[in-house]
Amino acid sequence: MKNTIVLIFAVGILTGCTTTPHVTRWEYKVAVAPRMTGSTNSLTGTNSLTLSNMQEHLQQIGRQSRYKQQRFLNDLGRDGWMLVNEDEGTFYLMRPLPAGAVRKASFAQTNADDVAHLAQRVARLEQQVQEISQLTGPLKAQQGIEGRRKALRERVAKRMAQDREKYTPDQLRDAEELYQVANQKWGSPEARASLEAMIKKYPDLNRTGCATLYLAQMSQGDERARYLQDCIEKYNDCFYGDGVQVGAYARFLLIQDYRSKGEEQKAEALCAEIKSKYADAVDHGGNLLVDSLKADSK
Repeated sequence: MKNTIVLIFAVGILTGCTTTPHVTRWEYKVAVAPRMTGSTNSLTGTNSLTLSNMQEHLQQIGRQSRYKQQRFLNDLGRDGWMLVNEDEGTFYLMRPLPAGAVRKASFAQTNADDVAHLAQRVARLEQQVQEISQLTGPLKAQQGIEGRRKALRERVAKRMAQDREKYTPDQLRDAEELYQVANQKWGSPEARASLEAMIKKYPDLNRTGCATLYLAQMSQGDERARYLQDCIEKYNDCFYGDGVQVGAYARFLLIQDYRSKGEEQKAEALCAEIKSKYADAVDHGGNLLVDSLKADSK
């Protein structure tokens, strides 16, 4: 009897030793914890918050953030996920596969989670690029204006050099004094008389083109149209000191007049001329006339 018991015990030991051990298979998951977005916006630009109120506000944000993250981790734990590692809000988890589960399904899930994680990162990067673009957009626009003004100032200097070859310094000073009366007494009879005297006395001066455009802006109806047409035909290549070309800007003003009278065909003809011949022409704000025409047509 004793021998039988010993034999049965030995057989049990040998049987246990020869059983193939169970190998646990795992599936893995990468998850990103929820973040508190926009919670501190109310602090920005607010001067009325006291230090204690600010601390209380930040503590409330911290409690909300911890609650969301705890709920996030508890949900994962209920699904059987175990934490392996964490890196700045990104959690790496694992859990055993059920017996007989197909490994391919695990890989598919892992790949889907990786793709989702990458999609979130791409979305954040795209948002950052958009914010940077919004900040740098006005700066680029201003740089473009300054670049155009610099190029146009060179053309202004060249045109004024031609005047110095024809007129003495005293004559140029006299013409400038006549011109400045219009700036000081805009729209007055004295201003008009001074500009008309300048046109008669110095008909081919660069400043005379500016004076003619001044008279057009002070006038109305047929008289305004005549002065604008003189700017185009006689003073097309004259320039203001800020780079505004007299002929191009006169066309721009005529377009507005034609459109106000419903003469679209004449307006479109001048639009085409500005786009083809004066694409770099600007207004007194440094803005391209072609861009202003696009905005007006909308």
